[in-house]
Amino acid sequence: AQQPTIGFVGAGRMACALAQGIVSAGLIQPERLIASDVLPAARDEFARTVGVTTHMLSATEATERGRVTGRLHVLASTT
Repeated sequence: AQQPTIGFVGAGRMACALAQGIVSAGLIQPERLIASDVLPAARDEFARTVGVTTHMLSATEATERGRVTGRLHVLASTT
């Protein structure tokens, strides 16, 4: 079974902590996570810390535009 895709709206400290916990627990592979933030520094830190893709687009827009493979299953807002 394919793992779900989880998208975070906001890529700040809380999103980083949640994403790291999900990955560390082995619940999901990093490539199944996406984060969106208007601040480049937040996106860069999230990508560096968690090792995932980030976008300036909303997670839903990124999925719709094909920047994320598969369907977005969970959208977590941390803002």
